[in-house]
Amino acid sequence: MTVYLRKAEPSDLPDILAIIEDGRRTLQKSGILQWQNGDGPNQEILAKDIDQQTCYILMVDNALAGVGVLCSEIDPAYEAIFNGSWQPHSQATYTAIHRVALKSSFQGQGLALVLLRLLITAARLQGATDIRIDT
Repeated sequence: MTVYLRKAEPSDLPDILAIIEDGRRTLQKSGILQWQNGDGPNQEILAKDIDQQTCYILMVDNALAGVGVLCSEIDPAYEAIFNGSWQPHSQATYTAIHRVALKSSFQGQGLALVLLRLLITAARLQGATDIRIDT
């Protein structure tokens, strides 16, 4: 099996949207409200991610299996932390991993872990020392 991460291209958008929709269904079946009722990634957001070259896709044997986005912009969601705090060494600048999804037909093979490891490696190669994550 050949597995690698690459930057998404505009032609990947339909497949990425299908993976995100697949992820929505998986979350819904699990009773998770995230990405439901119009919330979460949409075509406009993902097209912008691709245009800004922050969207990455996990390829498995030439098939698009997963997606994730590396954001280095300040995220308002990380400004107010409830019931905790950032570690003392936490940087003022950081890279956040967002919009992570794995196509359901690739689940159960350890590929979500591979996707996260590759996204973290890509962030480190871009100079990130503080990496945060949410879906």
